[in-house]
Amino acid sequence: MAPSFFSRPKGSTSSFDQSTPPELSTDASTPTKAKPGDGGDGGDGSETNIGARSSADVADELTPLLPSPPDSEGRIEHARENKRQIGVLSATMLIVNRVIGTGIFATPGTILALSGSVGLSLFIWVAGMLIAAAGTAVYIEFGTAIPRNGGEKNYLEFVYRRPRFLVTGCYTGYVMLLGWASGNSVIFGEYILNAAQVEPTRWNQRGVGLACITSAFLIHGLALKWGLRLQNFLGAIKLIIIFIIVVGGWVALAGHIKLPENEKPHNFRNAFDGTTGSAYGVVTALYNVIWSYIGYSNANYALSETKNPVRTLRIAAPLAIGVISVLYMLVNVAYFASVSKEEIISSGQLVAASMFKNVFGGAAERALSVFVALSAFGNVLSVIFSQGRLVQELGIEGILPFSRFWASNKPFNAPLAGLFEHWAVSVIIMLAPPPGDAYNFILNLISYPLAIVNAFVAAGLLFLYKNRRSWNWHPPISATWPVVLFFFLSNIYLVVAPFVPPSEGQNVYDNLPYWIHCVVGFGLIVAGGIYWVIWAKILPKIGRYELVQPKEDMPQPRLIGAQELPIEPPGIIWKDDFISPELEQELIDRFLHKMDWPDGTGRRSLHFGYTFDYRTFGVDPEVHFTPFPDWLLPLIPTGEDRPPEQVCLQYYPPGSGIPPHADTHSAFDQLYALFFGSPVLMQFRKGDKRVDIDLTPRSMMQMTGDVRLHWTHGIRQRKTDTLADGTVRRREDRWSITFRWLRGGECDCGDVSLCDTAQKRLGIEKTYRWKQKSK
Repeated sequence: MAPSFFSRPKGSTSSFDQSTPPELSTDASTPTKAKPGDGGDGGDGSETNIGARSSADVADELTPLLPSPPDSEGRIEHARENKRQIGVLSATMLIVNRVIGTGIFATPGTILALSGSVGLSLFIWVAGMLIAAAGTAVYIEFGTAIPRNGGEKNYLEFVYRRPRFLVTGCYTGYVMLLGWASGNSVIFGEYILNAAQVEPTRWNQRGVGLACITSAFLIHGLALKWGLRLQNFLGAIKLIIIFIIVVGGWVALAGHIKLPENEKPHNFRNAFDGTTGSAYGVVTALYNVIWSYIGYSNANYALSETKNPVRTLRIAAPLAIGVISVLYMLVNVAYFASVSKEEIISSGQLVAASMFKNVFGGAAERALSVFVALSAFGNVLSVIFSQGRLVQELGIEGILPFSRFWASNKPFNAPLAGLFEHWAVSVIIMLAPPPGDAYNFILNLISYPLAIVNAFVAAGLLFLYKNRRSWNWHPPISATWPVVLFFFLSNIYLVVAPFVPPSEGQNVYDNLPYWIHCVVGFGLIVAGGIYWVIWAKILPKIGRYELVQPKEDMPQPRLIGAQELPIEPPGIIWKDDFISPELEQELIDRFLHKMDWPDGTGRRSLHFGYTFDYRTFGVDPEVHFTPFPDWLLPLIPTGEDRPPEQVCLQYYPPGSGIPPHADTHSAFDQLYALFFGSPVLMQFRKGDKRVDIDLTPRSMMQMTGDVRLHWTHGIRQRKTDTLADGTVRRREDRWSITFRWLRGGECDCGDVSLCDTAQKRLGIEKTYRWKQKSK
């Protein structure tokens, strides 16, 4: 779940503060047995609710990224899966589209000019590949540990918690003021004009680039599914283009090139002739390579919309970067095999076009220009897709002013405001630089702050390694110490080296000082720091309030990776694979062979701690507190400030259900539930609203805030479930463990329809049929 920042009057207590729990008796030593009453695990009616709304409800808006509308029969489609539309292929293409833009087609000339030789140029490409691979490993570790939208913002906030909210403010400046999509929009214009045989000028090139980024904004803002499909298609086109270039390189190496014999290149003879010793030249060349690899973390920005995010990221990221790295090296070999060193340097951003002209002829050069332009467009689509969601995340968390506006998905179920913000900033950055310097300035301006951010991300992971036990840092995948340290040192070098003055003739700019991108890059982060002073210091002092990041919103050690499902009802926190398949089988064996269940043929229950009373949905005061067994202790979620007071073990044979209900508000606070065995659909109800959630095996669900207070939950009594795609799935045996925390006081939610406290205060407490039977 993303942290939600909200204000509270000074001197008040946080919504996370708990009253002292009632004293627990430990007289009993065996689990108590209880058969469900007529109401089951909740009754036929609805009672109960939990105290004041929790911090999960405080954020201005948590609109679904991909909401699931009701079908013609009134059934809400399976919400969790419906909002997760990104599989392994789409995640791979998100990375491929972000990484393969125009860098591999446009930067080799600049890299060769700055390095001075073919040999050093290739070594710089290898160095950039290693840095990208290390960065991929770092982001996989963080992404599989905290799999939600937001990328490095989540990771920085998790590690750097003091001064409070400073890293959030600085990152806000970094996200809001960088026009990531501008560079490839400029190159799109240049290659389109080259294909049309029109001489590029400052304004016709940028005018075509403006059309490119505007189209990308409208596609992702108005037709999200079609935007993803177009991204996948253009990703495939990019790979085809690169494959053709590689084949062209083989043709050139075989001597089949459309040049006179005396003009054929021999770049691999004396490959290190002309090598420069300039640190500025090497690091600026390395920036160009890194620009060509930017995007290895792209799937991390949309993990809340990714199916089985841990597995998907583990496969998609290494696959994408591995394939791209091999292709990049082969493409460079193809360039050097078919274009002379002098022509590569003089061709600027059109080296790929020169290569096609030499190998396949002039008509092929123009055709390639069209394909490279499409590659640039695919990159712009991928960039604006991710950056728009980062801006939306800042709005959802209340960091930006007018948070409802930034967080909204209206009216086309897409973060239109976030997409527009990135479009606007990219247009400004695209149009502002002087002629000749636009592309290099944009490239370096984006790469430099990224090096700063990556240095802090790597340093944070090194800190977690050093304090692994105290922070309980045990993610599904580890990047390892050497890899993280290499990534950290590489980025430190990239931050410091550009301040070394370049040698004569090596300034990458024609009309700008060599240090301009460093100063502007730091300036963007400092601007975020200034915003932090205003947002987190000055305004709270003037308004006499303080910003609060609730404790339960911080990633907790045992529930690292838990995230709030961006659906209605809000307040459902979910963690896939909370336990392993092996542990699931051990628990099933224990439940089948080592537990003394009550007699019966239907649903059966065992209780530890206090006993759940099925007549009142509260605690049975007549039954003693039963200590938790040792095998249960490792399964207790540690996201709360104390252990649970009531744990219920449930067995559900096929066909059994739970009538819609809510646990008593005055008795219980939030609850957690762990599921294993067969999956089943649970339905949440509020008035005429119905939402089905698939309770998948080994998952942990927390219900807090709105869903706990103002919605009922239940499971229909039937032997099959109909999923969102129309599939009919048979139910098998299943089990659950429910963890409940006592409220320790009255509930103040005021929901008369569900809250027993509110009903008592009004003298209208409902009389339920199971209570009548018990009299």
